[in-house]
Amino acid sequence: MTPEDDVLRESLRDLIPGYRAAGDPFARVTASVRRRRARRRILLALGSAASVALIAAVPTLVGLAGPLAGQRAGPSRDGGPSQTGPPASPAKPAPLFPVAHGRVDGARWSVGSTRFSDQARRCLYAHDKVIFNRATWCFDDWQPGQPVTWGMVDALRPGAEVTAVFGVASEPVRYLEVQFAGGPQQRVYTAQTRTDPQARFFALVLGAPGRHVQSMASFAADGTAVDTIVVQPAAGQPCAPGPDLLCASPPR
Repeated sequence: MTPEDDVLRESLRDLIPGYRAAGDPFARVTASVRRRRARRRILLALGSAASVALIAAVPTLVGLAGPLAGQRAGPSRDGGPSQTGPPASPAKPAPLFPVAHGRVDGARWSVGSTRFSDQARRCLYAHDKVIFNRATWCFDDWQPGQPVTWGMVDALRPGAEVTAVFGVASEPVRYLEVQFAGGPQQRVYTAQTRTDPQARFFALVLGAPGRHVQSMASFAADGTAVDTIVVQPAAGQPCAPGPDLLCASPPR
């Protein structure tokens, strides 16, 4: 029999009520003391076991709580996406670069170039309180080196009695002479922007509604004619910006 067996036997014996050892005059007192000691040993053993179980459970609880604030989570075990930092901020609207501005019938207008998406990379856009209502025209079918082209803009505010033209030209065109059918000839200057450095954009607003472009002649900075007179636009299309369209959302 081992010493451990003696300790266990003694502890169990001490727990038996009224146990009296043979020939022991102080058996009752000794048994009571031994029972109290045995209870303390059992309580201490139970307390130690509970502490070990709680410590073992802590990592599991921390794992369920997730990473602490400011920490990065590692790759997920199931191969799915895992958080590697704070959520990405919403995409910012594309910048709008100035192309042309002016005043007509006491109202100011301005037009800029921008990029809405991979399918709408070369666009002119205007929006104000009097004349333009999210007017957008994209020239992605036009390629640098081709003759000047344009579009007649009809995205106007109710009551805006104007004719608006958006267009694009190649280098080295610096200005154009625009001839309106049944109306005057207007000069308009081109502008190069960061939207497409190979293109030169232009915009014209005439204080008379219902005019149509009859022809355009393009000139270099020194007044030399660049192309033959163009009578029909080559490429370009209006676009109504929106979340479900290629134009996406207009700049704010």
